Amino acid sequence: MSASGIATSADFTASYSLVSGFDVNDEWATLVGNILGAIVGFWVSRNWVFKANETQSLTWQGIKYALVATGNSAMNVAGVALLTSWVTWNYLSVRVVVGVVVFVVYSYGLNQWFVFKNKSYEKVSL
Repeated sequence: MSASGIATSADFTASYSLVSGFDVNDEWATLVGNILGAIVGFWVSRNWVFKANETQSLTWQGIKYALVATGNSAMNVAGVALLTSWVTWNYLSVRVVVGVVVFVVYSYGLNQWFVFKNKSYEKVSL
């Protein structure tokens, strides 16, 4: 399983469980899932994908990652709210569509070039 798959699994498992098992609002569940996925994603990305645990301080990487993750969460929550108002798909389908778009357009590139920037790492395909 890829690093993004691990983080996404944590995110989607938490958010889907909150929506389906605890009847939590879609947007709140998305936010909680994003937070959990971000924590998992930071650790996996820092240590495995970008092998950036020696390049910068943990604190500085954490701050930059938190900035990217905040934008990621805002786009995911807004995307879920917007798409669920337009379509009658189930929550998981909406989350997948929104999550893929946000990941491809925003998250991966910013994490690679802004957060875990290191000229010596090997480019890893997700």
